[in-house]
Amino acid sequence: MRNLVDKCYNFMQLNYLFWKKAFHQKIKISPFEGISLLSKGFYGETKIIYQLTKENYKDYLSDYKRLKAKFINGRYSFVLNNKVVFERVYKDNVKIPKTLALIEKGEIIPFGSDIKDVNSLIEYAKKNLKVVIKPVDGGGGSGVFIVKFDNGNLYIDNNKVAEDDLQKKICRLDNYIINEFVIQGEFAKKLYPQSLNTMRIVTMLDPSTKKAFIPFAVQRIGTKSSAPADNWTQGGISAEIDIETGEIKEGASFPLSGKVEWLKEHPETGYRFYGLKIPGWENIKEEIIALAEKHPYIKYAGWDVALTDSGITIIEGNNCTGMNLLQIHRPILKDERVKNFYKFYGII
Repeated sequence: MRNLVDKCYNFMQLNYLFWKKAFHQKIKISPFEGISLLSKGFYGETKIIYQLTKENYKDYLSDYKRLKAKFINGRYSFVLNNKVVFERVYKDNVKIPKTLALIEKGEIIPFGSDIKDVNSLIEYAKKNLKVVIKPVDGGGGSGVFIVKFDNGNLYIDNNKVAEDDLQKKICRLDNYIINEFVIQGEFAKKLYPQSLNTMRIVTMLDPSTKKAFIPFAVQRIGTKSSAPADNWTQGGISAEIDIETGEIKEGASFPLSGKVEWLKEHPETGYRFYGLKIPGWENIKEEIIALAEKHPYIKYAGWDVALTDSGITIIEGNNCTGMNLLQIHRPILKDERVKNFYKFYGII
């Protein structure tokens, strides 16, 4: 009986999420074309992103099936969905930003630090320069902001504020965490110094061999629109990483204009990222695969990986990795390992 209830709940949740996004797309196409695409499980904007045709659409994981994949990890999904739980589960295996405090209904609750109110938060920022405040759950960079203290002034992101302004902002928050700030290494910083530029590395656990593999990885690069985050739909850049060599390929921003434009250098700074190789890429792959295999109840994850000068830091794990920033580069279902993985779990 419980399995039936769970299936009904999942079905309703899946359809709610799919149709909610269907009515809030950033790129508009003709209604008739949109209806045809929705019947195949794709949003209208996805046609632009993937350059879908009648001949190639079956090579792409549709938006509907991408949401369906959020149930692959089943009852263990909460490990990736909740950032506090995620840190506690994985902190012994890899470096993860420390949770300093929780924010519940506007109240700061210490969590392994002396931060208990806005005054102590500011004192911490004075000593450590920056902290990150973000929702406990959710992804996509939504709701994330940075509090920093610089030259005697208090800032939220890059906007100078008074202590009262920070107090008012904190009072409006619920189910948030205060995290230590990750200082990215020189390689990542050069990509765009105003944002934390992370890699999204996807892992899947092969159902037959129980071994993890990486089918896709991209380097995300922030812009003025996305900073302090590197989120792709907020204006950041997604550039595919060659899995074998670690070389960064061409990048693209979310095509709000209705046309995908390919980039080899940053449009604001002129810094050329095309052809660069991720430092220590072989070690990064080995570490991510080992991480996935140490927790085999997590069959599917999208890891947000920051590259520091002393190795990698995992910012978070995603239970339902975004597909548009991946498949803008190539269709994921052309990889037989991926196709078999999704077939095994009834996604396709």
